[in-house]
Amino acid sequence: MYIGGMAGEPLPAGLSVAEAARRLGVKRETVYAYVSRGLLSSRRRPGGRESLLDAGEVARLAARQRGGAGRAGSLEVVVDSGLTLLDPDGHLYYRGWDVTEAAKAAWFEEVALFLWGQPAEDARQLFEAPAGLLEPARAAAALPPADAAPLDRLLLALAAAGSADPYRHSREPEGTARRGARMIAVLVEALPRLAEPAAEDGPAPVAERLWCRLARRAPSAAETRVMNAALVLLADHELATSTLAARVAASTRADLYRVVMAGMAAVGGPLHGGAGDRAARLVSEAAERGVERAVGDRLASGEELAGFGHLVYRRADPRAEALLEALRSAFSGNPFLEAADGVIAAVRAERPAAFPNVDLALGTFVGAAGMAEGSAEAIFTTARLAGWVAHGMEEYGHRLRFRTRAAYTGPEPGSVPPLGEPPAGPLRRATAGRAPASREGRGSGGASGV
Repeated sequence: MYIGGMAGEPLPAGLSVAEAARRLGVKRETVYAYVSRGLLSSRRRPGGRESLLDAGEVARLAARQRGGAGRAGSLEVVVDSGLTLLDPDGHLYYRGWDVTEAAKAAWFEEVALFLWGQPAEDARQLFEAPAGLLEPARAAAALPPADAAPLDRLLLALAAAGSADPYRHSREPEGTARRGARMIAVLVEALPRLAEPAAEDGPAPVAERLWCRLARRAPSAAETRVMNAALVLLADHELATSTLAARVAASTRADLYRVVMAGMAAVGGPLHGGAGDRAARLVSEAAERGVERAVGDRLASGEELAGFGHLVYRRADPRAEALLEALRSAFSGNPFLEAADGVIAAVRAERPAAFPNVDLALGTFVGAAGMAEGSAEAIFTTARLAGWVAHGMEEYGHRLRFRTRAAYTGPEPGSVPPLGEPPAGPLRRATAGRAPASREGRGSGGASGV
């Protein structure tokens, strides 16, 4: 597959992907990853389909790798992975499967198993919540106040389920995949149920179970398919921040629950998993106050427009296009969908290069469905559980390879005088008049302090 580069001057020299891989000492797939991360640019060979890469950029990247130095102010972490290919020109593939096609053709459970390298037969039955894990998870999820965000409940449920799983430390691939399936089912079913799913033989799809914990009415079949599409489209996205956190944890041989907990901790920021709920507020305001007021006020104040643009995609986010298409089919005439279309048109009128990302589509979905605050983050997290498990399984094949270095920017060694008397202030006043602690009261010797 051709991966194009940025428009600009002709490359001074062109290398084939195979030759670039040889000079860099990596696989061809890693070269494609460098292109997708913006570390290398490429052009199509005139009259052919093959990509050509800038020889100078390849040489500089090879020199950085040999010297171990990266660009100050940015982190360039590239990991060989057979899971997800992100094409900046607007395509996304799970193990070679176009995710927009997967969202139409498969259930989330089947896609998760596909990412985990497992057969998809009887997929629905694998995603059942054992009572021994579900009961402590539900008890933990019930601890926060009634208005707590779903992600807070998911974090507590995850810790409780992990402590109750006797096989949590096993890293066998088949067993890890089964634990991943049970984990997703347990976390979804640990959330308080707001609606009853439709009666049917066997367990309901994860999409329907999750809907019934975020909305106060059961979904129609078409609405369940939209939720399923959202879960499939969000299941993985290469080396996003939360996925990197999960892989770092897996590289230390952390158990699967802690790998996922690392991902959850990173996804909780407003710039990652919380972006969908910020986009939902923009669309909600546009529906209530009018598109011009909602967009115009934000542009006037310099506030970032949630739901537009992307750090990797250049012209379009394929996940947004696929989810918006599904929404238009299932929610035709919904005021939230009409407001979202108005927001997209208004933003593009001011910024012609702007394009909606999956956060805007997800925020529109939760608004159209009447879901509770924090639902976009809960959907994102539930979907990305599949990716974190997949990356954890893949990283288990490596050993502690994320010992990165820091570029020290502090004072020159020796330029700071040694500490003398403690400065006057709260600490000194708090300790004034206290007798020194005896050595016997400080515990046994040999504590590392690290």
